[in-house]
Amino acid sequence: MDQRLLLVHRCHHGCTLSDSGRLLAWYPALAPALAMAQLLAEASALRDGPPARVEVHRRGHSPREPATLSG
Repeated sequence: MDQRLLLVHRCHHGCTLSDSGRLLAWYPALAPALAMAQLLAEASALRDGPPARVEVHRRGHSPREPATLSG
């Protein structure tokens, strides 16, 4: 089974959260989008075993995991 991928896409309009390509929600800032992505990842680990991977994408930059974000 493939690992679940939760993506937070950042842009000047805010952030969107998607689950394996399916749009889930829009947030005006990174913090609430990231909090929801991490909550979903933890819930996935409780239900399915391996945790989901969370990545933040920003146009023109390579994807980053939340622990490597500088702000």
